[in-house]
Amino acid sequence: MVDVKKTFKMYRIDSIRFTEKARFVVAMILSTVNWALIVTSLSITGIGIYIKVAIEEFTNLVDGYDSNTLPLMLIGTGAVSALVNCVGGFICFAASDPQKRSRYKKYLIGFLFFTLCMAACDIAAGVFCFLHIKHIGKSFHVSTQFE
Repeated sequence: MVDVKKTFKMYRIDSIRFTEKARFVVAMILSTVNWALIVTSLSITGIGIYIKVAIEEFTNLVDGYDSNTLPLMLIGTGAVSALVNCVGGFICFAASDPQKRSRYKKYLIGFLFFTLCMAACDIAAGVFCFLHIKHIGKSFHVSTQFE
């Protein structure tokens, strides 16, 4: 029989202790990363708007292609990601101050959850883009075949 308590004691990870200066540096780095991710989120939104406005008339030529799904997915995930990153940047910046940290500590778990959900949505949007590119390429290949 395996002693579970003994096994967990062998692989126990001690808690990590941060000094106030280290907490401040980590909070500032996370805040900066969140503010930088707002730019990438807005660029995803811009790509979705560009596809919706400029390329939609050409995608109507493709047989069996719904031209609304991809741009709306990109616009939606980009806008929500920008909002989540904006709120996350504010939370991380506010958590750098020791007096405000206790007030914003309860929002960090929710922010982490929404960040992970948005990362999954961004990955799904990227896969969706590649599937649409493959579908359009296959349609163009079939349309150029003459018998």
